[in-house]
Amino acid sequence: DYLLNYENIDHDDKLKTYKFNKLNQAYYQEPEKFVVFRTASDFPTLTVMRTPCMMTGNIPSKANIVTNFGALSAKEDSVPRQLKLENKTSYFSGDPVLLNYFPQYLISETQVDAFDIRNNHVDDVTHDYIKKKIKDNDFDFLLTHLLRIDHMGHAYGLHSQTIPDAIDDVDQLIMEIISMIDDDTMLIFEGDHGMTIGGNHGGDTIQETSTALVAYYKKGFMKYKHKNDEIKKVMRSINETQGQILQADLVP
Repeated sequence: DYLLNYENIDHDDKLKTYKFNKLNQAYYQEPEKFVVFRTASDFPTLTVMRTPCMMTGNIPSKANIVTNFGALSAKEDSVPRQLKLENKTSYFSGDPVLLNYFPQYLISETQVDAFDIRNNHVDDVTHDYIKKKIKDNDFDFLLTHLLRIDHMGHAYGLHSQTIPDAIDDVDQLIMEIISMIDDDTMLIFEGDHGMTIGGNHGGDTIQETSTALVAYYKKGFMKYKHKNDEIKKVMRSINETQGQILQADLVP
């Protein structure tokens, strides 16, 4: 609901104003360059469970709940592993949880303190790193996990002004990335979980399990160009349906 102008966040008038406004404008100006999905996260909606799931397609062992501050290295197949097998280089900046899961596949050149939830500048180093990598065109796969929106929710709740400020920060970063990437680079971003009004997650409420995925490609997507109805059906997105896809099913 932060992404587009849909009014179904708890019927809370204040939260309805929390939007990626610049992304909205870009989407409605050039919809053929976007695919937007509503996704459903599996319970438990803990970061340590959700982030590896988006790379493996599997739900990690629930034993990992007890290692939330020191995730176990992933043993199963994953997007980073497949890229490594293809001799592709994958870089990462952001929440160290992903590094703990995929240490042999991700190259990290930054340090992020993920434990100070009141740090309003937690993503600054990641923003700078991403933009430098894109400018240098020095990557095959560039992965990040931003923390500011999540941290501000935990620290202050969704009704705090820190939340729309954090949303604006990510909105601006997305637009900078869109302007910087070349025609052969695709941007994919998604939320690993939702959040309650109090700023928490981990449970199975609709507020915690409702997420989204957006893909952006300057050349446009086949779903808009192809006349085959079956392809269009497979690639249907939020502007065509209110249905959800499972977050765990995003990985091939």
